Amino acid sequence: MKTISRFVLPLVSLLSLPLAATAQFTMVIEYSAITGDTTITYDGNWATYSQTASFGSGFPADFGPNAVYTNITGAYGYDDGAFNTPFPWNSATVTATTGDPWGFDQFGAYAPAGYIAGTTLSGTMTLGSTDLSDLGLNPGQSGVAFKGSQTVNWSVVPEPSSYGVLLGLFASGFVFLRRRR
Repeated sequence: MKTISRFVLPLVSLLSLPLAATAQFTMVIEYSAITGDTTITYDGNWATYSQTASFGSGFPADFGPNAVYTNITGAYGYDDGAFNTPFPWNSATVTATTGDPWGFDQFGAYAPAGYIAGTTLSGTMTLGSTDLSDLGLNPGQSGVAFKGSQTVNWSVVPEPSSYGVLLGLFASGFVFLRRRR
């Protein structure tokens, strides 16, 4: 009996993995004191995708409490259904984008025309002359925007100099404790 359970449990676990899979994007928000800009890096895929539409000039790049888009022009794909809005950040002007057209808002998820569910999309958005306080965000803050099984996990990463400050505080505390002993 022990031998059977040793093989059956891992097999059942492996077979259930495809059932547990959901679409997921990761969106990392990072401020640079050197450039004075905030960069949003995104990477992931939509699990389901159903429709193609054409919207004249498309959606310009936008980062706001009700929508996040890179430049989506001409024909685009979308999957109906509302993401939980408003998102917990303020609006900002997108000054540059790279990578795949992508977005989500209170009406659905967006990708280039002909997008096939599960295909990875990635890229960046730059919010020129915008810091985290302009966005109403704090380093270390995170959350999830979701629509059924489609999710966008977002997090705010402290700028690298913040790590130096934290490391310095940790080292000072360590030295202080060592001297007390």
